[in-house]
Amino acid sequence: MLDALQVVGVNPKLQLGQASQSVTVDGFGTYNLQVIQGGAEVAFELNQLIDHPEWQKAFLQYCRLTGALKSVVARDTTTGAEGGDGSYAGAGRLAAYAYFKTRNAAFIGRAVSQLRVGGGFRSLPGGLYATRHVEGPEVMNPIDEAPAVSTNTTAQFSLTAIEVLELCKDQLPAELPPPAAPGGRGRGGRG
Repeated sequence: MLDALQVVGVNPKLQLGQASQSVTVDGFGTYNLQVIQGGAEVAFELNQLIDHPEWQKAFLQYCRLTGALKSVVARDTTTGAEGGDGSYAGAGRLAAYAYFKTRNAAFIGRAVSQLRVGGGFRSLPGGLYATRHVEGPEVMNPIDEAPAVSTNTTAQFSLTAIEVLELCKDQLPAELPPPAAPGGRGRGGRG
C-alpha cells in the first residue's frame, strides 16, 4: 500500500486511482464504488495513521476536484488552488473532508446539501419515504413499502450524515439550505 501511495505522491501526472488501476478509468471526474462504499472513510482514517504527505495531498485534491475536468486538475498540479470555491468538490463526505482539512467554508454548502433527506428522490410524491400498498400476485402477503428506500440508500445516507456532522461540526448551519436546482454541476450526486 505504501508503494502505491508513493507512486501517486511522486508522480503528480499519475492521478489518484491510476496507482491501483481500479479506482478510476480516466482519472478525475469519477465518483466510484470504492469511494461510495466506505473507501472514503478508510482513507479518512488512514490519513490519521500514516504520515505520507504526498498521498494526503493527492487524496485532498481528489476530494476538492472530484467533478473537475482533467484540464482543471492538470492546472491544479501547479497552482494547488483550483476548486477553492467548492464547485468541483465531491458530494457530501468528500466535500466535508475537504472542509475539515482546509477550513475553507466554500466546501460546507456542498457537504451539507447532502443531508437533505431524499437526496435524488425529492421528486417523488411524499419524498423518499413515500409508501405504496402492494398486494395480489406481486407479493405473498399485502405490504406497504417505500420503494425508494433500500439497504444501499440507507447506508449511503447514514455514512454521509455521520461524516458531514463530524467533519463540519463547527460550521453546520441552523437550517438546511434549499434544494439545488435540477441540472446542477457535478457527477454521481451521492455523498
